Amino acid sequence: MGDASMRGRGQGTRKGLLSGIAHCAECEATVHLRTRRTEARGLLRKIYGCDNGHASAPAEWLDDQVGKAIVRRLLSPAGIYAFSHAEDAGESRTGAVLRAANLRAQLDEVADSYADGEITRAQMARASSRMRADLEVTEKEAQRAYLPTPLGTIDGPASALAAWRRDDMPLDERRAVVLYLLEAVEIHRRTKGVRIATKHVTMKWRKW
Repeated sequence: MGDASMRGRGQGTRKGLLSGIAHCAECEATVHLRTRRTEARGLLRKIYGCDNGHASAPAEWLDDQVGKAIVRRLLSPAGIYAFSHAEDAGESRTGAVLRAANLRAQLDEVADSYADGEITRAQMARASSRMRADLEVTEKEAQRAYLPTPLGTIDGPASALAAWRRDDMPLDERRAVVLYLLEAVEIHRRTKGVRIATKHVTMKWRKW
C-alpha cells in the first residue's frame, strides 16, 4: 500500500503462519508479521507487510484465506497426489526440501534483524539477494520429482487435514504444511483505502 508505517526500523517482527513465506508481488520481498495502528479508530492490528512498503494484508484475514485453500487442496485429488509416493523419494529430495525451509528461515531472520535495527537496509539487501538466489536453485531441485512429506507423523492428506483442523496444531507444523503444498503466496499492492479482497492475493500450488 506504500504506507511508510510499514517500513520503519525498530518495530520488530514475530513469526506468523505466513511470515517469511508470503511475499510482495511487486518487489518479491518476503512479508513479515507486524503491528500497525488503524487510522479510523486508532486500534492495533496485526498485518503481513512488505519491508519496502508496497503491499500488506490483515494477518487474520490472510491466514484464514490460506487455511481455507489448504483444506480445499487436501480434499482434492491434487492433495492426495501430493502426498502419494512419498516413500519413493530419495534422501537428496528430502535434503532439498529441508534446505529450502532453512533458507526461508534465514531470510526471516535477516528481515527481523533489519526491523530491529541490527543491520542496515543495504546489508539486508545483500544477504537477502544471495539467499534468494540459493533458494531458487534449491526449490527447482526439490521440484524435479515427488517431494517426501516433511511432516513426520503426518503421512497423508487425511492425516494432514485432521491435524490442520485441530486448534492445538503447532505453528511450525502448520507452516510446514503451507511450504509443502504452496510454491508461493503473493500479496498485491492496493490503492490506499481499498478494502482487501481475494483478488489481491495469488496462491501458486506446487506441481507434482
